[in-house]
Amino acid sequence: MTSLHLRGIIHLFYVDENRISQEDSILLPKGYTNNTLVISAILFLLYGYDFSEYSEEIKKEIKNAKKIAIREYIKNKQNSYAESYKALDDKLKSIAGSIDGISVEELSNQLTKLENKLQESMDKRQNILIQIKDLNSVLYELEVLSSRYDALKTQYVSDIKRLTLILEGEQIHKELSEECHDENCPFCDQPIEYKGISSYKETVNNELLRLIKQANDLEKTIKEVVEDKSHLRKQISQLRVKKDEINSKISFNLSPLINDIKDTISQITEYEKIDSQLQSLQKIVEDWNDDLIELEKEDRTKTLEFLPKSYFDDSTIRVINNLLNKIL
Repeated sequence: MTSLHLRGIIHLFYVDENRISQEDSILLPKGYTNNTLVISAILFLLYGYDFSEYSEEIKKEIKNAKKIAIREYIKNKQNSYAESYKALDDKLKSIAGSIDGISVEELSNQLTKLENKLQESMDKRQNILIQIKDLNSVLYELEVLSSRYDALKTQYVSDIKRLTLILEGEQIHKELSEECHDENCPFCDQPIEYKGISSYKETVNNELLRLIKQANDLEKTIKEVVEDKSHLRKQISQLRVKKDEINSKISFNLSPLINDIKDTISQITEYEKIDSQLQSLQKIVEDWNDDLIELEKEDRTKTLEFLPKSYFDDSTIRVINNLLNKIL
């Protein structure tokens, strides 16, 4: 479109007196070939028409080339999107069979219950591990105590044997002394005087009895410790069985179910995502089809013909003639 400039309409503001008698319109400049521009300017000044609905007609070759390029671009995109659509549609169908009739809300409720059970099982297992640790600590203390008792028992046995040997030696010494009571010393040939040692024997005997009693008491204590250790080992074994049962429940029951539900929820989410993508692709393809239809319509649309003189009706011409007559 040509722009409106002052030099194109300056002649409208005065009339050359030499042109009064000419047959041609005095509104059109003399020797000016582009009368369409002048007429359009007059219409703009009178009525404000800017004729924006008319655009420069693109050369036919360029226009056809652009249309062909647009068609090829749209068709290539449609083919590319058709492949993506088919791949997504196949994936959607494969997922649909495994999640048919399942709601995310229902699965979420099941998942919450299973996760609560899993947490309870893990808490129980943790408590069992704490109990096993405490019992192992007590068992270790009993093992240390048992080792000390064994050492003490060995000492008692050694002391009892030593005192027993002393008593046996004293008995032998007594018997020998009685046999040699009336004999003289082989060195000095004097009678051998025998002195009794009953008080010494009695002391050793009392000490021996005391050690035997302590050894018997220690034996009872050792037996109790052995029973306690056996009871602790049994408790630890039972707790380990419970722990293994809980581990088995977690590994082979709860965890697989939780993972399956999470996978199903992920599949449903993916299904919804793919379905949304398919709808978007379908909308894009529909828009492109509409663009192709509009493009075909443009081919069949008749080019607008710009005829500014047609805007001058009889009433407008009469008004202009009256104004010119007054000026003349």
